[in-house]
Amino acid sequence: MDDEDIFAEGRSPYFDECRERIKNGTATDLDIEEFYMRLMQRFCVNVYEEKPVEPFILYAFADAFTKMLMGGHWNDEIPLPWTPRTPIRSRVEERDLTIYCEIENNIRAALKEDPSKKLKITKLLETAAFNHHCSYEIARDGYYKLKKKLS
Repeated sequence: MDDEDIFAEGRSPYFDECRERIKNGTATDLDIEEFYMRLMQRFCVNVYEEKPVEPFILYAFADAFTKMLMGGHWNDEIPLPWTPRTPIRSRVEERDLTIYCEIENNIRAALKEDPSKKLKITKLLETAAFNHHCSYEIARDGYYKLKKKLS
């Protein structure tokens, strides 16, 4: 294992092929996921072999660093296969959206079944609160906050 060349992939033509696929839009999800890992690898290869670093690598890192200086998160700007991305919504926002969708779907399903049927929103909120392990008040606040935004 000591003779393993961890930079071999950075020297291989695969890197250039991957870069071309990303540029022309034919890259797979795996290509995109591994792109910055391969950029870092190529950067290290060039530095350790005392070769100039290609401008496209410098531009890619400069772009990522600029986004981080503007408030971006490291794991979003330089995604690596083993680092999770920052979620779009917080846990509270995700819970509120799930509660809202659950209630709205129940209302729509009931109206589709029987258009004259009137559901009690309080009962739906109680059920959603129970299902999502929160209080009735939290479920109600989350539901009406989104209902106001989406209506």
